[in-house]
Amino acid sequence: MVSLRILEMTAISQSVNEKEIAEFFHAALDKRLTAIYGTPLSTPLLIQREFARNRLGWWAQLEARQRRAGWIINDIEHPIGNDQSPFCIGNTPIHGRIDRIERHEELGYRVIDFKTGSLKNKPVSSFHQRFVKKTESPDQFPEWSLVTDKNGKQCRWTDLQIPLYVTAMKQEHPGQTIGAGYGNIGPTRAEIRISLWEELDDETLTSANSCAEHIVEAIRKEHRFWPPSDQVAFDDYQEILFGNPTAAVSGESGF
Repeated sequence: MVSLRILEMTAISQSVNEKEIAEFFHAALDKRLTAIYGTPLSTPLLIQREFARNRLGWWAQLEARQRRAGWIINDIEHPIGNDQSPFCIGNTPIHGRIDRIERHEELGYRVIDFKTGSLKNKPVSSFHQRFVKKTESPDQFPEWSLVTDKNGKQCRWTDLQIPLYVTAMKQEHPGQTIGAGYGNIGPTRAEIRISLWEELDDETLTSANSCAEHIVEAIRKEHRFWPPSDQVAFDDYQEILFGNPTAAVSGESGF
C-alpha cells in the first residue's frame, strides 16, 4: 500500500474533490511501484495494484467528505516529545510519532492512527481493553492494569497507544478538545472509515496513564514479567524461542 502521507505534503490535502484526490493517489501509487519494480509490472503486481487503487479510490471519497465537513490536516508524522517539550511517563521521556493530526474550527483536534487491515467493525476501545473472562479473576492482574468500560464491565488494559497520544496532545494544546481514533483503509469499501473512540473520557485517560506509569516503574525495578502468556495476538519472538518460551528462557534472569 502506497504511503498516504504523500497526500498531506501537497496542496491536494485541502481538496474537496474526490476525483482529484483519487487521481493524485493513483499517480503516486504508479510512481512508487515503478520506482521499486520497474516496468513492465508483472501480472501479480498488476492485480495487487488494482486492489490498492480500489482502496485509495474509496479513501479519496472519505477524504473529500472530511474536508467538506471542516476537518483540515494540521500535521503528519507528528513527533511526541522533544528536548524543548518533553513528554514523560513516570519521569521517563517518551518519544513517538502520530500518523496524522486534524483540526476543526469548532470541534478541536483529533488524532488519527492509520490501519490497513480488517478491523471487523470492532470499536477502537476493543484493541486497547480486553474483558476479564469468566475463567479469570481480577485478582490475577495488577490493580493498575484494570479499567471499567462504558457499560460498567471489568476490563484490563492491553494497549495504551491511543490514550497516550491523546495525553501528549493535551499537553501540547491545554484546554482544547482532543478526539482520537483509527483511519481504517480496509480491504472492502465497508471497511473504509474513520472510527473514533467516543468514550475516551478523562477518567479512562487517567486509568491509562496510571497503567503506563506503573509499567515504567515495574521495568525500572526489573520486576519479572514471568511467566509469559500462552496466547498473544502478535509474537515476534516465537521462532527464536523455539515455540516454548519457558523452556528456552530462564525465568531467573530478573527481567
